[in-house]
Amino acid sequence: MKRFAKFISILAIVLSILSVGSVYAMFTYATKTPDSKINQYTMGITDFYYKENVPDDDQQEVSHNTLLQTIVSDTDGINNPNSLLSNALENRLDDNKDNVGSNQQVSGGNLKNKFSNIDGFEYVGFLIYFKSDTEYYIYTYDNRETTSTGELIETYMTKAILKEGKWVLQGGYQGTARVIKYDGNTNGPYKNTIDWQTWKENVQ
Repeated sequence: MKRFAKFISILAIVLSILSVGSVYAMFTYATKTPDSKINQYTMGITDFYYKENVPDDDQQEVSHNTLLQTIVSDTDGINNPNSLLSNALENRLDDNKDNVGSNQQVSGGNLKNKFSNIDGFEYVGFLIYFKSDTEYYIYTYDNRETTSTGELIETYMTKAILKEGKWVLQGGYQGTARVIKYDGNTNGPYKNTIDWQTWKENVQ
């Protein structure tokens, strides 16, 4: 009988120790902030370029994705410092402008032939806004909708970010912006562009 009582006492002590330990473990978990890792992951997601967020229809010649890839390409795009587009950017900056359009007239070539006469994005125009030395905002739209100034048209905004010496695309957001007259010399039939300051993302 004494042995049984001793066994019960030891069992009770062990159970009480285990219960205290589990309460402490629950309390420790409750005081931690698991959200911090989730937030870091969410911020990392925004670094990607979402090509599915922009129209990509080669047959209708409105492939915004193909155009955006060309804008940051190593041959015709801004990742080639000697490309026509890079030269157009530099010329506009020298003229104290904060943007360049796809129909900008450039010396030494024709920007329109590089970006407006290509199968897959013949009708897609763009405006690049120089936010900083390491970040550009690229607005793409259907050039055929820019005939009348003041009109509100569908416009997509994608960022170009300079990372480790290379321009990469980031984001891809649908919105609207107003049509205005382009303030530079142009080539081709399209003389207008969009006012980047009026761009607003579509809220779903």
